[in-house]
Amino acid sequence: MYTLGYFGDGTVVHFRELSLWEMHRTKMIILLVMLLAQAFLIAWLLFERRKQKRVKDALRESEAYLSLAATASNTCLWHWESGSGQIWATDKAQEMFGLSPEGGMDSVSVLAIVHPDDRERLRETVKEALQLGTDTGAEYRIVLPGGSVRWIMSRGKVLTVSRSEQVRLVGISIDITDRKAVELQAAQDRAQLEHMDRVTMLGALSASLSHELNQPLTAILTNAQVGQRLSAGLQGEFVELAEIFDDIASEARRAGEYIHSLHGLFKQGKPHIQQFNINELINKVLGLIASELLMRHISLVRDFTSQLPAVSADPVQIEQVLLNLVMNAAQAMEVSSVEKRELTIRTEASNAGIRVSIIDSGEGMPAEQLDTLFEPFVSTKPDGLGVGLMICHSIIRSHRGQLTATNNSEHGATFCFTLPLGTA
Repeated sequence: MYTLGYFGDGTVVHFRELSLWEMHRTKMIILLVMLLAQAFLIAWLLFERRKQKRVKDALRESEAYLSLAATASNTCLWHWESGSGQIWATDKAQEMFGLSPEGGMDSVSVLAIVHPDDRERLRETVKEALQLGTDTGAEYRIVLPGGSVRWIMSRGKVLTVSRSEQVRLVGISIDITDRKAVELQAAQDRAQLEHMDRVTMLGALSASLSHELNQPLTAILTNAQVGQRLSAGLQGEFVELAEIFDDIASEARRAGEYIHSLHGLFKQGKPHIQQFNINELINKVLGLIASELLMRHISLVRDFTSQLPAVSADPVQIEQVLLNLVMNAAQAMEVSSVEKRELTIRTEASNAGIRVSIIDSGEGMPAEQLDTLFEPFVSTKPDGLGVGLMICHSIIRSHRGQLTATNNSEHGATFCFTLPLGTA
């Protein structure tokens, strides 16, 4: 659109009005730039969203594969935030540790189900790993709500979150209960094999000792019998000499019976079963070692139940057991003061037959040795060979009885064996 303008000299000037573009060009350029920027931003956001979706899908797929592999290998994955104590873990962890999904997992709830004997060790292991920033691992037991005990192996790595400097422990846990059971069975099998090897060696040793000792014992017995015949008609002060020869012959026969019995035990021979009264046999053994107990200043208490039924056993072997247990009890009281040295031998009837208890007032036995006390070459004495109790245990077991050892509540120890009634 044009307008006319007149000047004094008659000149006519035509004026053109500004267009919309010319009037708002700057604003329109800014608007176009903003629209282009918004379009670019929208396109970039759509691209990033699609990229994030692909990443999430890949991560979800990776987690699915990882979870499947962990489940197949009986493994759970976890990470623990040291600041909050919260634990993230796979579903397998809830099942493995016996925790409800609703309750969640944290360090307090996990430590609460760790076996009391392993709890402090596990806590110190984690603490050390966090302080040093090193990889860590531990094997420990957990007690499930039902009371069953499971073995768990955990391995972890310390990570530090860069922004918050918060320490995180990530790792895996595996149920190794079956592996531990196999290891325990293997250890028991090895111990049994070693036991059989030692028993075999003792059998060979007993055979050698029997051969070596029988000859001098035969000579001693022969000389004693000759002395008996020569002193049979002597009178006066020589009567005592005849009694000495009688004692020598009697003890030589008894030693020979012991050796024969020991040799038969390791050859798996059957005991020579007889019917006898256990109280009478104990009195016989105590008579043999009466002087020994007297020299050791030991007070003897016979707590016998009268009118006990006869037992069916090998008297020579049972005499050997009694002699060994009583002498062990006497030696155990050497550390006690003289006024406290008291040895009690008790007999009584029980559901298993006849029970004999040898109770001393010594210091007792180390608790860690009670389970292995009857194994070969295990001894509580510094100079002991560790075969006496093993032989006693074998003898009682061959009679279908049981030999046990316990520490008394106050002081000393009690060895108790049972002999069933009837044919052994």
